[in-house]
This record gives sequence, C-alpha cells and structure tokens, in this order.
Amino acid sequence: MKKILILGSEGFIGLHAIKNALKKGYQAFGCDIAKHSNIEYNFFNFSINSVDFQSLLKSEKFYCIINCSGSGNVAYSFDFPLNDFQMNSFNVMYILESIRLYQKSTKYIHISSAAVYGNPELLPIAETNFIKPISPYGFHKYQSELLCVEYAQLYNMNINIVRPFSVYGPGLKKQIIWDTYKKGKNSQVIELSGTGNETRDFIYIDDLIEALYLLSELNFDNIEIFNLASGNEISISHLLNKLLEHLGWSKALKFNQNTREGDPVFWKADISKLLSLGFQCKYKIDQGLFKTAKWLEDYA
Repeated sequence: MKKILILGSEGFIGLHAIKNALKKGYQAFGCDIAKHSNIEYNFFNFSINSVDFQSLLKSEKFYCIINCSGSGNVAYSFDFPLNDFQMNSFNVMYILESIRLYQKSTKYIHISSAAVYGNPELLPIAETNFIKPISPYGFHKYQSELLCVEYAQLYNMNINIVRPFSVYGPGLKKQIIWDTYKKGKNSQVIELSGTGNETRDFIYIDDLIEALYLLSELNFDNIEIFNLASGNEISISHLLNKLLEHLGWSKALKFNQNTREGDPVFWKADISKLLSLGFQCKYKIDQGLFKTAKWLEDYA
C-alpha cells in the first residue's frame, strides 16, 4: 500500500487531500500544528515552535509528499510579513532539506500560489508569464518556488510546483464565498470590497485534489510548474449572485468600490499544460457552488 504524506493536513486543501488518499486506498499520513479532526489517519501533531519533521521522515518511507502547509492570507502578510515569510518561505527550506537528507528520491509537490503573477498585463496567464508579486504573500510564495528549483537542480530531487488560482468548496472558512455567507446571514444588504467587476479563475476543491494526485503519479525529467485552475474567467458579482441563487436568498450585493491591497484585478489561467497530461475539470461553477451552498447551510 502506497504511503503519502500531507503537510498541513488539517487545513482546507490538506484535509481534502487526506480524504482523497483514503478513498483511493493509500495509507495516509499527515502533520499539522492544528488539532486533529475526526478523520481517521496517521496524524502527527507538531508544536509551532518544534516541528520535528525529520524524525517522521526517518521512521516512514513515502512515495509522495504534498506540501499544503503555510499561510494563505494576503492581508495578514501585509501586517505580519515576517510571520508570513516564516510560514511560506523559511519552513519550505527546512522541509526540502529534510527530504534531501532522508528521502531524496521521494516525489515532492509544492503548493505555491497564482499570487506570484500579481496583476498580469495579458490573459490567460501561462506558467511562463512574468512573475510580479504585489503582496508579501506573493513574494514569499515565489521565494519558496526558487528554493524548490535550487533543490531540484542541485540535488536532483523530484519536485513539482503548482500554482492554484481561486480554490473554493466545502470546508473553506475564509475568502469571498465564506465572507458573503456570514455577512448575509444577518443582513439584507451584503457589503463587500471592490467593484464586483474583478474576475477570478475558480477551481472546485475536488478538481484541484485530482490534479495533485495525477501529478503525484507522474515523473518528469526536470522540475515542472503547473497552473491549477479551471481556465474560465468569472466576475465576482456573477459568482456571488449565483451563490445567492443556490442559497435561495433575495438579498442585495453592495460593492464599496475600494480595492484591497494585494488583490489582482483580473485573473484567467492558461491550463493547457495540465490538460496535456489528461486532466479535466469535472465541476462547472454552478455545480461547485451548489455543493458549497449546501455545506454552508448545513455546517456554517
């Protein structure tokens, strides 16, 4: 039975990755500084001040390690850039060095972010687009990518980098869909940042996880970078009006016209590289929002 290790296994992406591993029949291992959920798997709880990742790699051999850990909060990175650097850059160096020392041949998938692109001048955004972050978070994610390139090239390690765009789905308790729901529970008018005309490329969490597991089974001659998205551009106002429909809410959206620092204006990914591997998105935005709305009503 293949053993897979998910770093940040109690986070949004990490927990979905664990569930998928169990469903596929893998032996799932995970570690996190957060408390263990009610999902049964081989869990290692680390202290934020003492992450003994090396001991874990000494005791178990994994066919793949997927790094879902780190901070994903752009606003937080502006207020606490040192903490964001620690979580999104420095810790990656420790992870890579531990893998080099104890499991050099293991496949490592590093989850970066489309935030490395900043505000692109041309759409869709290909992996070869110019890197121009506009937030500490984006800079730190790019620094973590450079560390991956360093270890892949100098130590011949098997590494893939993925850049998710706007991931959504059941379990995500932050960002635009969650914020809209929480505000709308107690108000007929939902006030949000921006103009509503900003666009994003949303990918449903199950599709993103399938992409990760597809890459985990493939080997490449060199380090490779992949956009993880649907390849479809949708405005924030259109997305949220669809969400309100699925919630059965007759509430009004009010955009305050104030752009948040570090937020791009328009995003659409070129996913042709991922598609060439046989990947296909199974969830259109309407299907994904339906499942997300049901989760919000049941659990939020």
